[in-house]
Amino acid sequence: MLGTGGGWDQVLGEINPLVEWRRKMGWTVDVLRLDNTQDANTVRQALQTYYRDAEVKPEAIAICGDTDGQFPFGYFDKRAGAAYPYESDFDFGALEGDDMLPEASVGRLVFEAATGDKSLRNIVAKTIHYEADPFLGEGNDAGWQKHGAVEATSPTAVSTIDICRWSKK
Repeated sequence: MLGTGGGWDQVLGEINPLVEWRRKMGWTVDVLRLDNTQDANTVRQALQTYYRDAEVKPEAIAICGDTDGQFPFGYFDKRAGAAYPYESDFDFGALEGDDMLPEASVGRLVFEAATGDKSLRNIVAKTIHYEADPFLGEGNDAGWQKHGAVEATSPTAVSTIDICRWSKK
């Protein structure tokens, strides 16, 4: 897990139940705090150093923070000539070499506040609840987890359209 610089103590307090849940499930979880999270290249360098030195190499990275707001966290702008940013976290997972195959998957826990409505606390509670007591389905709905894929993004982002096109292939 990768933490945001601003309000870190509050974020850590809210993310800790998820960290402990993951450890209980047998995952190796480390929390990396970075004070400068707005510069994507600085974050990537810190991740590469961590990856190089880690005894257990991370397979997944969870970023705690949004691209702006109270808990800002940098991103790579892949706009390729467009007038608007095309926010990407892909490069954070490319930790070794210069190929296009990432060493780790990357996700973001995007929240507006540490507590309250639309908060990190709610995201953590929902994640733990879903994993601890998943809906398994009944009858023809049983086993649906083996046949699904999920992609989440802003409904107005170009990436939503791209994902729909790619998933049809």
